[in-house]
Amino acid sequence: MAKGWPLSSVFVFVLLNAIAWGLKTCPAPCSCSTGPDQLRVLDCNRRRLSAAPLEPLEGINQVSMDLNDLTALPFFGEATANITSLSLVQNRISELLVHQLLPYESLETLDLTSNSLSELRAGTFPSMLLKDLNLSNNKISVLEPGCFDNISSSLLVLKLNRNRLTALPAKVFKLPSLQFLDLSSNDLTRLEDTAFVGLGLLESLNLGENSISRVEERVFSSLANLHTFILNTSSLLCDCHMQWLGAWLTSSHFLHSVSAVCAHPAGLLGRNVLSVLPKDFVCDDFPEPRITTHPETSVALRGNNVTLSCVALSSSDSPMSTAWRKDGEMLYDAEVQNHGRYQDGELIYTTVLHLLNVDFTAEGRYQCVVSNHFGANYSNKAKLTVNELPSFLKTPMDLTIRTGTMARLECAAEGHPSPQISWQKDGGTDFPAAREHRMHVIPDDDIVFIANVKAEDMGVYSCMAQNAAGSLSANATLTVLGES
Repeated sequence: MAKGWPLSSVFVFVLLNAIAWGLKTCPAPCSCSTGPDQLRVLDCNRRRLSAAPLEPLEGINQVSMDLNDLTALPFFGEATANITSLSLVQNRISELLVHQLLPYESLETLDLTSNSLSELRAGTFPSMLLKDLNLSNNKISVLEPGCFDNISSSLLVLKLNRNRLTALPAKVFKLPSLQFLDLSSNDLTRLEDTAFVGLGLLESLNLGENSISRVEERVFSSLANLHTFILNTSSLLCDCHMQWLGAWLTSSHFLHSVSAVCAHPAGLLGRNVLSVLPKDFVCDDFPEPRITTHPETSVALRGNNVTLSCVALSSSDSPMSTAWRKDGEMLYDAEVQNHGRYQDGELIYTTVLHLLNVDFTAEGRYQCVVSNHFGANYSNKAKLTVNELPSFLKTPMDLTIRTGTMARLECAAEGHPSPQISWQKDGGTDFPAAREHRMHVIPDDDIVFIANVKAEDMGVYSCMAQNAAGSLSANATLTVLGES
């Protein structure tokens, strides 16, 4: 504050300065203001924008472009490097690309709530100083190991709630500075012992509103600073591996923030783990799906139908569901038939994938994933190869020439895989032109030459086109006349 200036004068000075800045540099149709600590704020909410405003910006610190039509991170020219806070809530962004994030050299807060992100791949983020990352209410089902590595030293808050995560890859959260992690309202079914390795300073962990059935004993062992922990599940598999949970909740003082209820075995259904005696946690059945029949590797002709099937068993009556993957990617629109039946106290579940009128794009490795409340199991990967019978593009034609000249025969075929071309004479491969090296094939050409034709070259020549799907042949007669 300037010495001797009354408080009201300072206020008026700041206000007029802010108004002047806004009138001078604020791009239409957005509004500008000066926030706390003299931070300059650009408000472009609800403007139906599909890109950043075109007008150049000066001195902007915070940007809000909520409820617009953005499909990618906006770029504000040179001003992008000075932005510390960016809010893009409820747009249509489906992918984060490293080159879009690179210009944000000073970014500390990024809010992408309610967009259409489905995955975070390794290297998604460049090296930056991001502290607060909100990815809630997207469609994220894949966290690839390494996706957070370049922001590991700065990130303090990470929100991944209301997504579609079914599993946490080992050591995906190597974030030594992270203090708050929200994974609530996903589709998590189990917590492996490596899920939270690398979160030594984590203070708050929210795992509420999932369907967690298995929690491995050492999963929380690295969270020495944890003091807020939320978990509510009624899907627990209370077998011998879950005996530790009640004692850990008690010793860690999380009794009031956790609701952990057994779903299996039947004798413990609906019981809180805290009320189950240690001797009652036993391992005498297998409620997780066990795949007994795997899809088989197969070869099909183009245009045919292909069927792949899986069979799984479970000692629990928990409903099973299935998903099919091709080359690791989920098949969302596949034609699948599922049915279950009980036999000898077990649920037998069959899933059948129908691939109709297959073409070469259907080639790949297929895998079924069968799940229930207690976990998921993955089948072996079955390779599908699609072949196409050879068909001729060019066929040899009958030819009459004189001795001593050169014969020219054409033959070409297509198919999948590409067919190999070979030649026979009168049904055999040992004939004079081949034996005497007078038959020449030009690489990458469809023409065969027989040099210095002799009388014994006369006969029927067969072009054979063959691939893994089959073979076919075309014939031409070579007639050799004497010298004129």
